[in-house]
Amino acid sequence: MDLLLLAQSVEKAEKGVGLLQTILAGGVPLICLCVAVLMGGFALYQMRRNNTLEREYRETVQLDAAARLAGTEKLLREQIDRDREANEIVTATIQAVEGFSHSLKEQQASCEATKRVCEEMVTQMRNLEETVRRFRDG
Repeated sequence: MDLLLLAQSVEKAEKGVGLLQTILAGGVPLICLCVAVLMGGFALYQMRRNNTLEREYRETVQLDAAARLAGTEKLLREQIDRDREANEIVTATIQAVEGFSHSLKEQQASCEATKRVCEEMVTQMRNLEETVRRFRDG
């Protein structure tokens, strides 16, 4: 990277060429050291870039999770309200059915009492008919 910057002007290009000659004159160990320094710099740059990307991704995920959580809480509250309303409706329906059943039982008891009265009257009418026949025949 420094070599590219040095090569931008003629004066700097001479310095760059001089630096390259010095590195080459240093032999394999100096070349390896320079490559290691360049790779370390690239690794540092890549690590910082990855950290930035990861931080941005985490923020995006956290914002999305917070939005979903808020939406889920809203849906949960709505569902609880609907369940409460449904329970009230079921309770009211049960009370109405119980009242209707009680009313039917009372009506059934009243009908049975009326039936007994009617049966007694029919029995009395038959007895009276029998008595009238006896008086006619007798």
